[in-house]
Amino acid sequence: MSAARLADAVLNPASVALVGVSRDATRLSGLALPYLRRAGFEGDVYLVNPSADTAIPGVHVVPDVDALPEAVDLAFASVSAQRTPEVVRGLARRDVGAVVVGASGFSELDAAGAQLEAELLTAISGGGTRLIGPNCNGLYSVQSGVALGFNRAHGRRYRPGGVAIISQSGALIGAVADLCTSSGAGLRGFFSTGNELDVRLVDLLEILAVDPETTVIALVLDRIGDAARFRAACALAVRNGKRVLALKFGNTAAGRKASQSHSARMAGDSATYDALFSAVGVTRCSSLSELAITAALLESRPAPLRAGALVISTSGAGAAIAADALEQRGVGLVALDEGTKRALAPTLRFVQPTNPVDVGAGGSANALENFAALHSTADGTCTVFAYLPPPTPEFAELYSRGFIDLVGGHRRTRTVGIAVMIDRTDPDLVGAWLAAGIPVVASVDEAAAIVAHLQPAPAEVADTSESADVDPDVRSEVESARIAGAAGIPFPASAIASNSAEAVAAAERIGYPVVVKGVPDGVAHKSALGLVELGLDDSAAVESAADALLVRMADLGIAADAARLLIAEQLPEVGTDLLISVKRDPEFGSVGLVGLGGTNAEALGAYSVLLPPFAPDEIGDALAGLGVAAGGPSAERGRLPGVLTDALHALDAALQTERLASIEINPLRVAPGTGAVVALDALAIAAPER
Repeated sequence: MSAARLADAVLNPASVALVGVSRDATRLSGLALPYLRRAGFEGDVYLVNPSADTAIPGVHVVPDVDALPEAVDLAFASVSAQRTPEVVRGLARRDVGAVVVGASGFSELDAAGAQLEAELLTAISGGGTRLIGPNCNGLYSVQSGVALGFNRAHGRRYRPGGVAIISQSGALIGAVADLCTSSGAGLRGFFSTGNELDVRLVDLLEILAVDPETTVIALVLDRIGDAARFRAACALAVRNGKRVLALKFGNTAAGRKASQSHSARMAGDSATYDALFSAVGVTRCSSLSELAITAALLESRPAPLRAGALVISTSGAGAAIAADALEQRGVGLVALDEGTKRALAPTLRFVQPTNPVDVGAGGSANALENFAALHSTADGTCTVFAYLPPPTPEFAELYSRGFIDLVGGHRRTRTVGIAVMIDRTDPDLVGAWLAAGIPVVASVDEAAAIVAHLQPAPAEVADTSESADVDPDVRSEVESARIAGAAGIPFPASAIASNSAEAVAAAERIGYPVVVKGVPDGVAHKSALGLVELGLDDSAAVESAADALLVRMADLGIAADAARLLIAEQLPEVGTDLLISVKRDPEFGSVGLVGLGGTNAEALGAYSVLLPPFAPDEIGDALAGLGVAAGGPSAERGRLPGVLTDALHALDAALQTERLASIEINPLRVAPGTGAVVALDALAIAAPER
């Protein structure tokens, strides 16, 4: 069967057959026909039921599947698992385009069910009929009015729109659909795949990737199956201007077990899915409401014009918590424009006009004025209202009106508002916001996640700046290594040079291969500026690299007398690279950190924060959490935590003696099997003058 015929069958069928459906609407099997009518299907409907011998207006009643006309587009089999293979064989003989099998009791149950599933596959083999399911919750194509299933969601009439939902869980699909629509979205449809005996999630993804009516594809899945096809389908969707969102369930051991027992599939490793989603441009969501509300906002509005967010709250603490949650998601706060600041200044009696905005500081008399003052800043921005119940209902009414006036009713514009009501104690308020097209979530963390998904893509503009960002508090690598070395941390052999001849002479003394770096004062990240040359094996390579680095530093605006070179022994790429650091925190005092070395430790969350007294057991636990063995199989096992403890204490002492705000060793290479360490780079930051 061609992909085009399957697409017509599930999206735009001209004819539908209902097999085994009862005329008794009080029974589960009797819901399919009234649901199909309620959805507005205008094509031919065939009811296959030997006992349904009474005429039904607008429905063709036939006694068995052999009485169906050839090539009905779509059929819904509502019979027991034991009877399903026989029914599907008959539908395949009539060349039905696709059959939706909702019955359970197949491979998700036991070996006997798996045998029934094998019979289903045999029933459709060699022909053009496709099978959706078994053990699925049907489908709903909104534009064509095709609702096939028993879920309450199948019995609702939805506004047509661009959100398409594909779910490997039938039970969750209605919840996602209802959350989407209550947040203002229109639906293209929702499609349950169940056990995926034949039609898989990726088949429907390929169809929706080219469907002109679909703008957002929301996936609820526990397994992809064919990763290559999934990647290609996502790439096609993105090229066609569609956003793809995914909620992956079955991420823990218990979750995977539950997922397998329910749908007869074993979920893959969560981190692998993270990597895959990132590679193909899929936005991963962590909850049903995050998935649904993000999909709704993407469908109903273009992306905000401006990066960042505006935070409003009825309390200073609520504002701060929301701002923290956004920052943790990488979303900054937009600056209030000058007009907003001038308008807020007279009415915010107890705080300065800044983002986040505590609208409660002005009292109830100024609530509406405070919201009105924010219009120019909110325009083209994501706005989060962290609502905490005020002292009186009158306050609540004013805050609700103010937020609705600020962001409500902005469908098809670039202004987005999200309300956070932690306790949902005021259903009238929630209802008013939803009616105004404002989604309501229960936590600032979820609001922050949604805002992060809505952020505009960064402009692909090259950085034309050719000057180094020089910070006078940043000590050079030479000075930083001196401080760390004095604290007892070993470094490879090295030397300083001011020209290529001195660099070659230093390399000859040290021995090849060497590293040559430009190490001016005030520059923290040398690699990002092109100031590191690795793997230099002879004098010609060192001379060429040294000359190039001196030219590079001159291009960056670094004065000739400050443009020094560091020549260092290059160690073999053997062992584990770690990061260790100590900083002075104004509230906590000394704070230590142990993590994986390199540039991605922070992004990957691959580090542990430590507070004094630094102890070997604590550091050993941190290493175990990073997957780093504490030494080798010999008597040296267990040495590394002690080595790192001593290093952190020594660096902590250096903060005092050298008047530093922080000092970091990255990478700190750990020799395999011994626990011995050597530092390959260091960065010290001077403490500010008091």
